This record gives sequence, C-alpha cells and structure tokens, in this order.
Amino acid sequence: MKRLSSSLLLILLLMAGGAVPAAQAADAVTATFSGTIRFLESPNNPVKEGFYVALSRSAGERYAYTASTDASGRFEAAGIAPGNYYINVGSRTQSWGLNGTSGNVGRFADTLFTFVAGGTVGIDPLVPFESSPLEPTVERVAGADRYESAVAVSRYAFAAAPVVFLASGENFPDGLSASAAAAQMGGPLLLTTPLSIPPSVIAELNRLQPARVIVAGGPGAIDDSVVAALTNRGYATQRVFGADRYATSAAIARLAFPSCGTVFIASGRSFADALSLSATAAASAGPLLLVDGLSQSLGVSARSVIADLGCTEASIGGGTAAVSPAIENELTTRVQNVKRFAGTDRYDTSRLINEWSGQFTRHVFVASGENFPDALAAAAAAGGLHAGLYLAQKQCIPGGLGLFLTSTKPALVTLVGGTAVLDQAAHPYTWGLCT
Repeated sequence: MKRLSSSLLLILLLMAGGAVPAAQAADAVTATFSGTIRFLESPNNPVKEGFYVALSRSAGERYAYTASTDASGRFEAAGIAPGNYYINVGSRTQSWGLNGTSGNVGRFADTLFTFVAGGTVGIDPLVPFESSPLEPTVERVAGADRYESAVAVSRYAFAAAPVVFLASGENFPDGLSASAAAAQMGGPLLLTTPLSIPPSVIAELNRLQPARVIVAGGPGAIDDSVVAALTNRGYATQRVFGADRYATSAAIARLAFPSCGTVFIASGRSFADALSLSATAAASAGPLLLVDGLSQSLGVSARSVIADLGCTEASIGGGTAAVSPAIENELTTRVQNVKRFAGTDRYDTSRLINEWSGQFTRHVFVASGENFPDALAAAAAAGGLHAGLYLAQKQCIPGGLGLFLTSTKPALVTLVGGTAVLDQAAHPYTWGLCT
C-alpha cells in the first residue's frame, strides 16, 4: 500500500438544493456543515472523539462556530450565518487550516469558503497524526476467531486491493514470509483452513475483488480443493511454494521483490522473533526469509535469493539460540552489513526491532506474542500503513517494550484480536507493565 500525499484532503461542497437528511437540513436563512475526519496515514479509519472543525470570519479571529467529533469521527453544526469563513481542523494539541480550493491541509488557512443560506458544506478532512498527542486514539480490530480477525484487519486497512495472499491459519511459516510480500504488493494477508475457505474470507474476497489471489504454501498446507474453489469463483489464483518452508519462503520473496536493499532473516522453527520482524520487513519493503536457525549455513534457498535480488544488508531477528552464529557469519560474506536484534525474550526483541525502525511510531499495532495468527495479519497491514507492530501478553506489556511504546507517544494504537488474547484493559497507557 502506498503512502498518501500529505496534501490529500477530500472536500465535497454541497450547495443549496442538494439532498440533505431532514435531521441535518439547513433552514432558509442559515447554513449547515458536516463531515468525517480521518487520519491521513490511515485513511480508511476515522478519528475518535477529541477532534473538532471550526469556522472563523478572519484569520486569527475567535472561532465563530465549532463542531466536535463523536466516537465515529463525525461532526455537524447548523444555524451558521451565511458568509465567508476560514475552516480549521484541530485536536487537543494541534490545529490545521484548510488551505486553497484543492483542500490542502496547512498550518495557516488563506482561503475563504462560502456558506449560503439554506445550503450545506460537507468536508471530509484527512489530517496527519498528532506529533505529540496527550494520549493515543486506541481502537480494537477483532473477529470471532483467527480467520475473522484477519478479515477485520483487512477491512480496517484496505478499501480495495490488487492482490490478496492466503496462508494457513493452522501453522505460521508460510504466513510469516507472505505478510511482508502482501504489503509489498499492496494487499492483505488472509487466513484459511487447510481444506476449505471460511465464509468470512469469501465475503472479504468479494469485497476486495482482487485481480489475483496468491496461495502461500503447498498442498500439504492448503489443499488443492481450496485453490479449485477460488478458481471456480472467478479469481486468478496462483500457488507459491517450495519443497519445504524455507524454499517456500524463498519463492514468496522472488515473487514479491524484484530487488532487495535489506533482507530480514528469521528462524523457521519458531514464530516468536519473526513476528515483529515481519512487520518491519513489510514496512521497509524488504523480504523476510526463513532459515533453519540451528543449521550451520544459510541454506541453498536463502543464499540464492540474497544473491539474485542483490541484497546489500541483512537484519537477523533473535539471538544465537534462534539463528546460529554460523548463519550470521555466512551473511557477513554475502552482504555489506549485518545486524542482529537479540533481546532477552521475544518481547525484548520486539523492542529492539521497533527502536531500530523508529520512523514507524505514529501508528502502532499491538498483537499477542503468545500465538501467531493475529500478528500475521497485523504485520501485512502494519507494513502497508508504515506502522510498527508490538507484541504483548494478555494482561500486560513487558516492561522494556511497554516503556518504549509509551515514550514514543503514538497517535493511534490498534489492538488486534479479541479479549481472549488481549484483555479488555489492553491500553498501553493504563495497562500494567509485566513484572
């Protein structure tokens, strides 16, 4: 998913005579204005309470009319005297003017907008994340099970998608590599059972209408009947796999990445360290390659991908118990720079990864580090939205990671998964730190 220009703002001017719901209709002598404020960096999602839109008759003058957002990001105000107004959008810490007829978001508004008697002005601003919010907007994205949660993440992050990756919801290896590839190709990662596609996933495919569905993994992971079902529904379907999880990882990387700056290396034996790394790989437009962490070499599959894609740097997720020193040593002979993220546990490794990728701190996803499904879908979405992914336990955030999260002051925190995996109190500013 490509990031949107910072000047993007949709302004819809509905002048006199337009259809207006009765509850919002302006009377014959005054005007009405309404709309929804959304985040520039996450345009599918409205802001919550705490934002406002204000009108003033001259620059620097006290606001003549204001309207606050509700929990869905909507605002509306009626009884506005006809005339010309500057429009400002703000939060508790920042404000932005609507600048010019193209609707640029700027610090100082220099364009007057005309309100006419009996008319309605509708604006749907896309505002940047606050640079230093008092506290983040916190929201939860979840479904009844892992398959519906992945669908919920897809709906949250993607209005449409040219491609959808489909991976097994019962095992992690193929989904780890697919998450970075999905973000690179502009689509979500959805999960399926080995033998049939859940109804919620079919509904999401119908909504997205992708030009292509890529099945990650061989028939042992996802049965041929699933591919046949997709084809019968009219989707151009491609299966990507290799002889084992490592060869499958390499095949996925080749499909999605024509070239490579940084390659991200994780063990294919465990999902713990790879979860946070997969989101960073996705946001950094680099492939995630799985290796046999206990081996004394990279393996043929990873070695050939690194050479063929021209990777110049490598980042390893996990300590030497996860990815052997021998693999690190071999990497130093094949790329220019090698970095290892090795914390005391998966949560500390998550902290180190997020500290390194510090540019992805305005929007963060939080998912369970105790199981893999929710984090797989979140990684693809986080990568597409250039957001970070933090791992948590059910009722607390491990100390070092939690302190780092609160110190970065994100504007938007998205909890992924239901209360069975992340407790109802899962809020980074009220959650206790794990002891």
